[in-house]
Amino acid sequence: MSNEEISAKLVMQLRAASGLPMMKCKEALLANDSNFEKAVEWLRKKGLETAAKKADRVMKEGRVAIKSSPDATVAVMVEVDCETEPVSGGPDFRGLVDTVLGLAWEKLAATGPGEVPAEQVLAWPHAGANVDTTVKTLVAKIGENMAVRRAAGFKGGRVATYLHFNGKVGVLAHLEGPAAALASDAVKAFAADLGMHVAFSKPTAITRAEVSQAAVDKELEIYRERAKQDPKMANKPAAIVEKILVGQLDKFYAGIVLEEQVWVKDDTKSVKAVLEGVSKAAGGPVSVKRVALFQVGA
Repeated sequence: MSNEEISAKLVMQLRAASGLPMMKCKEALLANDSNFEKAVEWLRKKGLETAAKKADRVMKEGRVAIKSSPDATVAVMVEVDCETEPVSGGPDFRGLVDTVLGLAWEKLAATGPGEVPAEQVLAWPHAGANVDTTVKTLVAKIGENMAVRRAAGFKGGRVATYLHFNGKVGVLAHLEGPAAALASDAVKAFAADLGMHVAFSKPTAITRAEVSQAAVDKELEIYRERAKQDPKMANKPAAIVEKILVGQLDKFYAGIVLEEQVWVKDDTKSVKAVLEGVSKAAGGPVSVKRVALFQVGA
């Protein structure tokens, strides 16, 4: 069948259904004798092939999006990545982010399971297929690699949220405590600042107990090896050297443990000290149960 024999109306219909360029739609109709359904299937297959070819491209751009309940007891967050900034700001990509965020609310808000892997998100049903197919179809349309990287949902207590102005960094922080305390102005103010602190300081644990023993042993091994090479340590008793190593380990904890980090808004206090003051002002013990930090490109 020649190009002239393909109905322009049919090409437009296929373009509207697929969102792909007209020449690609015409190619699909030519390859399938103007059979609309077969052309749609052909495009989908080609789209998946196109996405697979682009899957190894580096994605350093994208967006983080957050949705929370009015009472701040539930929140979800997603990250979707792409290659370039123009695409991340375009309507198609933003539409994809909104779609994934909406699905995250449907799937995660009721249970608040914490962070879920991309594989789980990609398997969520959408538009007669799943999120994975939706992403790959958009890859074929735009010609740029993109991927749903992760999602998270917190529920209960008070969920603090923070989204950086550039849309590339987002934080969820789950606070626990008596209902009256969580509803207090003191906790609201702390929650408003907590997300910014997490985004800046990037803790990997809330307390020391959450740091793996393997990570601690690795640090101590590094410190001991440095001590062996330090002439100043050569004549010190083993007990003194070990005490110095423990002091170095305290600094390690202060870098990665939320409670021991220096509060971003007051470098004279730790997060734990600030939280103790907040709890006193709120009239009940308030604690941070868990946090999720999403950062595009990190």
